[in-house]
Amino acid sequence: MSFANNDGELIETLSKEYKEELVLFYTMNTYEYAKKLEKKGVRIYPYRKSFLLLFNGISFFKNAKIILVDNYFPELVLSKKATQYVIQLWHANGAIKKFGWEASDTQQRSLSDQRRFQKVYDSFTNVVVGSDEMAKIVLRSYRLNPQVILPLGIPRTDTLINNTNKNSGTTILYMPTFRSDWKSLKEIIDQAISVFGKFPEKNFLIRLHPTLKLKSSDVRLPNNVKITFDFLSNVFSQSCLLITDYSGVVFDYVLHNKQASVIFYCPDFVRYQENPGIQSQFFLEKIGPKTETIEELEQVLKSFDATVYQDRYTLFAAKWNKYNDGKAQERLLSYIKVLDQKR
Repeated sequence: MSFANNDGELIETLSKEYKEELVLFYTMNTYEYAKKLEKKGVRIYPYRKSFLLLFNGISFFKNAKIILVDNYFPELVLSKKATQYVIQLWHANGAIKKFGWEASDTQQRSLSDQRRFQKVYDSFTNVVVGSDEMAKIVLRSYRLNPQVILPLGIPRTDTLINNTNKNSGTTILYMPTFRSDWKSLKEIIDQAISVFGKFPEKNFLIRLHPTLKLKSSDVRLPNNVKITFDFLSNVFSQSCLLITDYSGVVFDYVLHNKQASVIFYCPDFVRYQENPGIQSQFFLEKIGPKTETIEELEQVLKSFDATVYQDRYTLFAAKWNKYNDGKAQERLLSYIKVLDQKR
């Protein structure tokens, strides 16, 4: 587990079903969530090289019949057997930025690195998706056979579906995507905050990628801007408008907030197109205005008319959430039971 709350309570359900047979490996950024699961009876271990190698933690991977992952884990190359099932529960419901073979930095890696990447991709027995659109991207990005696609819906979206917001919130939510260069991300956040401060009559919430932590002391916040670490479903319910850039959170947002709106603030759009790259069709969807400067963002916030984009917003939500109907976890659990019975 590399993303907290990405499972949509699937881990708890599996724990009740399989008890001690379930073992959860967690990355350190999900420590708090893992400890909560431990208190509910889930057996947990840290996903660290020291534990995997020095304490033979890799044996859990080698001996497991079914492995669920939410990210790229190179250890799969060391442990994968023909009799094992590896189900990829990717941490995003859709994709704006490119990844895998489509990302520009992958093309710049050595041949040995590329072969290693593909070995990990080839270890996936199945990849769970919530739409045909995401399935196409997965197949291109991982160079996989179409038979690996499992169109069951994303388990996490069950919670979003069952707590659908019909736009009762009033807050504007800002969620920029992850960037490995913290300095450049901080500059972008500061720019956005400078615009938010010009609208004292509006309330703004900032929520960053779960692997990043931003404290109020790290930035100068106007009185109308706050930082939150709350669950997505909670912050979605408070909001009437999402401001983002290339974050996959937009696919969850349109599912949860049926009548809300999206603005894209992308000051590094040209650079991001080059590395890692942007899915060529995404911004052609035009579900909301794309701004690249603080002046453009300010102007859009002054005059934004959500009704102009509502029809495209609704079609986009339906297309990218075709299999997300609130029963994804139930279907996945049934599939896991079928695999388990093959032992």
